[in-house]
Amino acid sequence: MIIDHPELLKQWLTGFLAPLCDADPEALAKYCLALVRKDRPISELKAGMIEQLDVFLQSNTKSFVDKFLQVTTTRSIYTKELQFITVVVYRAFFDRPILS
Repeated sequence: MIIDHPELLKQWLTGFLAPLCDADPEALAKYCLALVRKDRPISELKAGMIEQLDVFLQSNTKSFVDKFLQVTTTRSIYTKELQFITVVVYRAFFDRPILS
């Protein structure tokens, strides 16, 4: 799977994983990115990720993998992150909110 903006996805993953397990969320985020970069159909990626991440996420594994694959296939975090960045830059440049 091709990942657009891997650093942005890694940031999202780190924050999402932190409350789910005792493992280092940044290291686990890197591991997740490595797992999803394999050139396989989504169904195979999902099965492999569930198998590999179960030791870290236990009962949260399936729901995490579902959410992760949803985010990577729909690219939904990128839209939200880019909207946030746009607002921050606008406010910094114009020193006022977008809607006044």
